[in-house]
Amino acid sequence: MKERHVSALPPSGIPVLCHRAGLGTGRRAMRSLLAAGHGIALWRIDGHESGSCGPDCEDLHKGVAELLAGTGSAPELPDRLRRIREEIHEGRTVGHWAEAVAVLYDDPRRPIPERPVWPVDSP
Repeated sequence: MKERHVSALPPSGIPVLCHRAGLGTGRRAMRSLLAAGHGIALWRIDGHESGSCGPDCEDLHKGVAELLAGTGSAPELPDRLRRIREEIHEGRTVGHWAEAVAVLYDDPRRPIPERPVWPVDSP
């Protein structure tokens, strides 16, 4: 995701990265997204570093589009993703796009304490 893509996203847009968020292109994209104020993002933890996207990326974007279409509000997103993963674990879904997806969800109703006691519990 390039800087121009980040600036083109509406404030309500949810970025989806097929790159790993901790390295190279993905890291730069995540920094830009956070600096732009995006509190929600999804990315492949085993994503590619550079080069062109392949079928896995297409599956990711298609799956996320379906997930978001069935999600009524932002607070529902982490739980809906967790339920999809439960289905994968229980064998009801095999080789699913959500298996290697991480979600950043900064819930404004649950801010990180000024002096957090680590680890901070997630919902």
